[in-house]
Amino acid sequence: MPLPDARFVALTSFAYNVGVKAACGSSAVRLINQGRTAEGCEALLKWNRAAGITFPGLVRRRQKERQFCLEGI
Repeated sequence: MPLPDARFVALTSFAYNVGVKAACGSSAVRLINQGRTAEGCEALLKWNRAAGITFPGLVRRRQKERQFCLEGI
């Protein structure tokens, strides 16, 4: 699906951080591909843990990615 630049940046950052396989299999990407963009952008916020621990840095990163993802909606 074609993406606006800001959404492309958000999803590229997300995929770089979690890995392409995990990103492509995520509910965030699935929802965006289904045209449910706002829901997909919100789903990015679920990816804020590493080894089962919520990290403030990941929370901030996902919030920023969400912000970019929602740009223009």
